Amino acid sequence: MLNLRITTLQLCAVLAAMLLYGALGQPTPDQLGITEIVIALLLIAGAGAQGASNLFILTPRQHVFARPAWFNAGQLFALYGLTVPLLIAVFGGADIGEAARDIIAFAFILLPLLYWHLFREARGFRRLFFLSVLFIGLAFSLRIFLPLLFPSLGISSAAALYLTITPAVLFAALYFLAAAYLQISWRYGYMLRHICWGVIFVALALFPICAVAFALQRASVAAVLIFAVFGFIYVLLYRPETVWRLAFLLALLVLALFPYIQDILLRLETKHLHVGFNSRGMELKTVIDLGLSHWGVFLFGHGWGALFENPAVGNMKVGYTHNVFSYYFFKTGALGLVLLIGFWLSVMQQNLRLIRINPPLGMALFLPLMISSFFYASHKAFSYGVLILLVCALTRRPAPRASRVEPAADLVYSGKP
Repeated sequence: MLNLRITTLQLCAVLAAMLLYGALGQPTPDQLGITEIVIALLLIAGAGAQGASNLFILTPRQHVFARPAWFNAGQLFALYGLTVPLLIAVFGGADIGEAARDIIAFAFILLPLLYWHLFREARGFRRLFFLSVLFIGLAFSLRIFLPLLFPSLGISSAAALYLTITPAVLFAALYFLAAAYLQISWRYGYMLRHICWGVIFVALALFPICAVAFALQRASVAAVLIFAVFGFIYVLLYRPETVWRLAFLLALLVLALFPYIQDILLRLETKHLHVGFNSRGMELKTVIDLGLSHWGVFLFGHGWGALFENPAVGNMKVGYTHNVFSYYFFKTGALGLVLLIGFWLSVMQQNLRLIRINPPLGMALFLPLMISSFFYASHKAFSYGVLILLVCALTRRPAPRASRVEPAADLVYSGKP
C-alpha cells in the first residue's frame, strides 16, 4: 500500500511538472527562475530513488522487467556522461552555469531511464502522460500569439517565437492533424458526429501549425506539408469511399487561408535566400576541426560547459550546435558520440516499431525527433527528452501481430495504456 501511495505521488509530481512547463516554462531558459526551480523539484520527486538507480544499478533480471536494448545503451551513456565530461569540466575550470546547462540537457535525454518504473507500475499513467505532452505543444502554441492578442499579459515577441523550437509543438500539430484525418474519413457510426470531431481536431491543429509557420521554422513547415500529403494518400488508399470529405475540407481551408499561405511561403522563400542553411556545414566543420586538434579531445571531448565560436550564429561563443551528434562529439568526444548513437538508434528502432503498429502516431513522433536531432538546437529542450520517453513508453509491450481491425475513432493512438 505504501509503495502504491509513493508511486501515485510520483505520477502526480511528473504530471504537475508537465502542466507547469506548458503553461509557464521555456524550452531552454537563459537562467533559472522560480518556475524552473519548481519544475525541477517536481521532476526530481517524480523520479525518486528508483529513477536515479535506473541510471546505474544493474539489478538482476529475475527481479525486474526484461530490459530493452535502449535501456542498457542508456545506462552506458549515462555512466559515461556523468563522469568523464564532468571531470574534464571540473579540472578544466569550465563555467559552472554553462556546465549546469549541459548536464541538465543531458538529463533530459535520459528521461526514459528516470521514469521507466512509473510506466511499469501504473499502466494508466501512459495515457495521462500522453495527454500532458499534447498540452505542452498546444499551450506553447497559444502562448506564441499572446503578445499579439494581449500585449499587457503576453510575453515578449522574441521569447514567444523561441517557444516554437520545442518539438512538442510540431508533435501536437501532426497528432491533431492525423486525428482530424481519421475522424473525417471514419467509415462507421454517425458521419456528422465524426465530421464535427474532425473539424475540432483541425481547429486544434491550426494553432501549432500557425505557430511554426509564423516563426518561419522551415523544417517544421516542411514536415507538416509532407505529413499532410502522405496522410491524404493514406486515406485515399485505405478509405477511398470517404476521401471526398477530406478533399472537400482541405480545399475549403486552402481557399479560406490562401492569402496567409501565400504570404508565409513568400516569407519562407525570402528567409531561405538570405540565410540558406544557416551555415550548418561550417558549424559541423568547426566542431570536427576542434575535435581533431588533439587525440585526447577527439576521444573524450571538451567537457560540459565548453564554448566555441559557432559560425552558424555569427561566430558568437556558444556551447551548443544545431545537431545532437556534433554537439555530443564536441562535449563528450568520439566515445560519448558512439554511446549516444547506440542509445539514439535503439530509441529510433522503437519508433519504427510504433510506425508499423500505428503509422499516424509513429510518424507524428518520428518527424519532430528527426528535425530536433539534425537541424535545430532543440535537442537540449525538455520536450525532446519527453518525446523520447513517450516513444519508449508506447512501445513497452511486444508489438502485436498485424491486424485489419480499425483503430478507435476518438484517438489516433488506439492501444490501451
